Amino acid sequence: MCSKRNESYAKKVIERNKKIYIDSSALLNTARLASFIDNFKDIFIANNQRIIIIPAVCYELARHLDSDDSRKSQATMQAFELISANKEIFMVENNDLQESDLKTAFADKTLYEVLVHDRDNFSQLLITNDIPQSIDVLNQNELKSFWGRRVWVCKIDSTGSLKQLSDFEGPAYSKAKSNVLIKQKSTAEVKKTKEKKSSSSQKTKTTPVSLENSSITDDNCDSLIKWIYCISGATVGFCIGKWGRSMLNVLCAL
Repeated sequence: MCSKRNESYAKKVIERNKKIYIDSSALLNTARLASFIDNFKDIFIANNQRIIIIPAVCYELARHLDSDDSRKSQATMQAFELISANKEIFMVENNDLQESDLKTAFADKTLYEVLVHDRDNFSQLLITNDIPQSIDVLNQNELKSFWGRRVWVCKIDSTGSLKQLSDFEGPAYSKAKSNVLIKQKSTAEVKKTKEKKSSSSQKTKTTPVSLENSSITDDNCDSLIKWIYCISGATVGFCIGKWGRSMLNVLCAL
């Protein structure tokens, strides 16, 4: 249970932001998510506010169902159950899901782009327990090339309270920030190396590789069949059909 002070803070944040998004890291910690819902469901309803789950997050959750880590696949099913049981406060953007995007969707990048795009229109909140993602999104508030409204970033703590970034800055935050800077530098160096190699190999003739007769299709089918078995163990009552379409049916049922 959260404190009165945090309840007041959460109420302010929910009221001030026109759009509220949540990422996979916050959804998959289902114990915290359940406490968060218990703490603030009434506030969301009173303000006619809902938490948006973008398609890329849906795809990421669906992929976790096929994880070799049983804890992760179980957490995903529990997250689906919580979302399905609390439709008053969740809005799943599942109207235009494409089967081809199941494997390639990357939620961190998509969320970043969505938040940047709408900064000049209204204030937004991202709920995430991913510190590197938090740092990247908060850096949008420092952009100099164009004006935008503040982007808020909060996490869900062990009591289901909504905490702003400053509340969980510490050794873990400092280490994550350092890693982000190192990764950015490393990525820039790798890009330069790739550009150099690409330039030197332009004159080299390459032979296209055909996957028509490879075993990739069979492996994918086996993996997706396991995926279906995993989903069918969930208690949310979703209908399972053919593997590719079934994944989208599960997401559309949320």
